[in-house]
Amino acid sequence: MAAVGKGMTARGWTVGYVNDPPGIHHMLNLTHEPVVGQYLSDMKAVLEGPQTHASAGAGRVEARY
Repeated sequence: MAAVGKGMTARGWTVGYVNDPPGIHHMLNLTHEPVVGQYLSDMKAVLEGPQTHASAGAGRVEARY
């Protein structure tokens, strides 16, 4: 999750983390509708990116509530 979050952060998205189970938290509402396509495109690129696979399982990001 840390690698995915870091990749999305590098693309300008604000990422929140949860610990149990490890994951990414985000909130969506109708004001986000204009950017849904860009978010999904960026997420796809991050998930397919070699840097995400190279650092999979490496590092931990502290969840903050």
